[in-house]
Amino acid sequence: MNIDGQRRTAAEGFIARGSADAFTLVEVVVAAGILAGVLVAILGLAAFVERSGGEIADMQTIAGLGEAIEEELERLEAERGFAGMAALTNPGVILVASHKGDFVRCAGGESPAADRPADDPELCGIARRDRYFLIKITQVQGLEYRDGDCALALSARMEWPYLLPAAPIAGGSAGDAAREVPETVRNIAVIHFVLNP
Repeated sequence: MNIDGQRRTAAEGFIARGSADAFTLVEVVVAAGILAGVLVAILGLAAFVERSGGEIADMQTIAGLGEAIEEELERLEAERGFAGMAALTNPGVILVASHKGDFVRCAGGESPAADRPADDPELCGIARRDRYFLIKITQVQGLEYRDGDCALALSARMEWPYLLPAAPIAGGSAGDAAREVPETVRNIAVIHFVLNP
């Protein structure tokens, strides 16, 4: 008999006692499902955060590339003169930068500085596998250079990732091998410069 005077069967007593002391199979399955859902959400969020962190780092590099691009344009101007620079940028010239964005080098033209050895003390190049940013320098439409102009309006279209290191060959290294990332999946940013003689 229980407290209120009603009689219980042995089975009712076992069920009442069992449900108070342990979880049912349904409760365990529901808890496992909730835990699995939470773990999947956390892993998805971690991948998103990692990808976002990489994108933020790339945008910070892009923000700092302006100065390095300007230095390379000034180097090219010193080499070719102002009129030569105007001729070089119409239709355009290709520059490349490493992933860190610490320096930019010309990758087009007669003697591309990017192809120089990376350890050249005079002017270091950028290894092919390290060319992460592609920078296309052109004259701004509508503001093209004419003889006698005192400034050159330039547009720098930056695309990344441009090249990624190729996977190493089994048992060896990939050397300077790189694979080009299709243009359709590259990020793009554009900045403008004015170059004075």
